[in-house]
Amino acid sequence: RHYDMDSLITVDVMCSEPGRDFLGGQLQTLEVDGLKEHSFQLCDILVFQAHKYHCVAPVVQGCRRALVLEFWDGPARHCPHRCTSFERICPQENRPGEQIPTRKALGRLLPFRLAAKRRDGPRSRSRS
Repeated sequence: RHYDMDSLITVDVMCSEPGRDFLGGQLQTLEVDGLKEHSFQLCDILVFQAHKYHCVAPVVQGCRRALVLEFWDGPARHCPHRCTSFERICPQENRPGEQIPTRKALGRLLPFRLAAKRRDGPRSRSRS
């Protein structure tokens, strides 16, 4: 379980079809009476306060894809990481003339990394 530290709102969009594209992988939140599983179908959108503890159950078959957006409050940043600096300019922020690192995905250069949770067999491990 974790919570999205420092962000205000988390928005999850399901990009795979449960039962067809993957098995397992239910979104769970910690409530007063324990963990609660949320029904989350293809193209469903879940919005919740980022400080709420949550987790995703292990994917036991296939590939679960979801788009996760976090809305933050604070100064604009251009650094290539989840910034925790309280300085006006992050010490790791790119300086003028430096290239912003990008990752190649789907034939395009993106300023972020795409991720999926997958399990292909009994020996592979889930990643988030």
